[in-house]
Amino acid sequence: MTHQYSVEQLPKQLERIIQELEKGGSAQITRQGEQVAVILCATEYDRLLHEKLGFGKALEQFRQEYNVVEADINQSRDFSKYSR
Repeated sequence: MTHQYSVEQLPKQLERIIQELEKGGSAQITRQGEQVAVILCATEYDRLLHEKLGFGKALEQFRQEYNVVEADINQSRDFSKYSR
């Protein structure tokens, strides 16, 4: 889950933010309503740092995560306007 904090909140709430991130997820840091940084839990950071999926593995992971068969995607029907 992603939480959002302003730069001004960080000094007062850093300990609580870190405790939340230890459970997983991320926190967006904003300044005047604009995102300026993201803090990730260590598990997510390690995954992003070390996981380099090739196309085939990424496709397989996608297929496992999202049941494409149940989504009833028909390539000729749903993507016909893109195949010109």
